[in-house]
Amino acid sequence: MENKKVRYGVVSAAGIAQRFIRAARDTDNSIFTAVGSRNLEKAQKFARENGLAKAYGSYREIYQDPDIDAVYVPTVNSLHYPCALEALKAGKHVIVEKPMTVSTAQRISLFEEAQKRGLFVAEAIKVLFLPAILEVKALIETGVYGRIRYMEFKQSYTTGRYATGWNKNKELGGGVHYGNEAYFLSVAELFGKEILKYSGQRAYGPNMVEDQISIALLMKDNVIATSSVSTDVLFDNGLIIYLEKARIVIPEYWKARKAYVYANGELVKTIEHSVEHEMCYEIQHFSDCILSGKTSSDVVTPEMSIRYMRIAEELQKSWE
Repeated sequence: MENKKVRYGVVSAAGIAQRFIRAARDTDNSIFTAVGSRNLEKAQKFARENGLAKAYGSYREIYQDPDIDAVYVPTVNSLHYPCALEALKAGKHVIVEKPMTVSTAQRISLFEEAQKRGLFVAEAIKVLFLPAILEVKALIETGVYGRIRYMEFKQSYTTGRYATGWNKNKELGGGVHYGNEAYFLSVAELFGKEILKYSGQRAYGPNMVEDQISIALLMKDNVIATSSVSTDVLFDNGLIIYLEKARIVIPEYWKARKAYVYANGELVKTIEHSVEHEMCYEIQHFSDCILSGKTSSDVVTPEMSIRYMRIAEELQKSWE
């Protein structure tokens, strides 16, 4: 690849695509060159605003561009699978925004297709690459504050794109459940251990889309993790990890830049990693994988993505 940089194209001019492109500029191995939208004028405007050389009036033109090595897919959730599959069949590596797909079978299909063609595909779960999160993990593993006993995840938003539009449309993959399973389950396992049992409840809003969920995990060594997500009310968003001798508070853990350690009721340590575009770490990793000829990530593994979707699917079926 030219200058040892992965050349990316993006399908969709969504807001998250703009953030991903800006984050890629903070890496030394990634560059975005083109955008594809179902509306050419929208694509052209997006290209101008984000410094992209090419704008296409269809997704297919991105897949067929010989100067693109990889495709980033941040479309509505229901289109993740068909877009990623078509890109793979066209010979492109693929990064799919979370949730990678809306079914377990679709995820298995993508990983099998990539393996067959010698191409890379992965789900974008940025939280697993954040320095603040990794420093907290290392601190926990020292054992200085004892073992983890309980984890409490909270995420809420009553305005913005996650609380409106297609996110309130079930057929497009909306709802707070599939949109948040990747962060909760991956971080719970990162800090804790194997997930043994899971259960939960949901509350439906208009159009039979869940706008509130509460999920509980029983993990190895009797660790419990709970997740509450809502578009109805605002929580004190973040993650609290309760250890035997301390608690660790991570505000907005999914884009963590700080963490606070409390022992005996007092703040004893502050962890801080300032960064403008927190997606840069996952992009650096994914491009390294592509440049190394890998077909999957050893951080966001195929097994993880498939297992988490299976858990989310089983919970969804139990509610319905």
